[in-house]
Amino acid sequence: MTFWERSDSGMLTVLHQRGDYAGLQVRDLDDSWITVPVSPDTLVINIGDLMARWTNDRWPSTRHRVVAAPDTTSTRDSIAAFHLPNVDTVIAPLEPFVGADGPRYEPVTPYVWEAMFLAEYDRRVPS
Repeated sequence: MTFWERSDSGMLTVLHQRGDYAGLQVRDLDDSWITVPVSPDTLVINIGDLMARWTNDRWPSTRHRVVAAPDTTSTRDSIAAFHLPNVDTVIAPLEPFVGADGPRYEPVTPYVWEAMFLAEYDRRVPS
């Protein structure tokens, strides 16, 4: 079983994995899925949608999914830390990332952004 593809809403997600199978997959820029190996001394860093907005998509958010183990005796644990700026920080594309076409995003605060993200998330979650 594969869970649906998604990205994280914030700036950065720091993830530690352990277990006996690699279930996390990330989508690369060529639209291929890459399985992230489980390594006890490694942290996985995902860029979130808010960071993508801040960099005007220069640093795109990490699309990812989880694939279920091939058998029910396999184990996998993840510990995630989601990082956001203060709720009243204005997030607008930073000048070095804005080209001749201008910014792709309107300014937003993390507080407003999370509400927008969750409304869209609720709309897309498979039932």
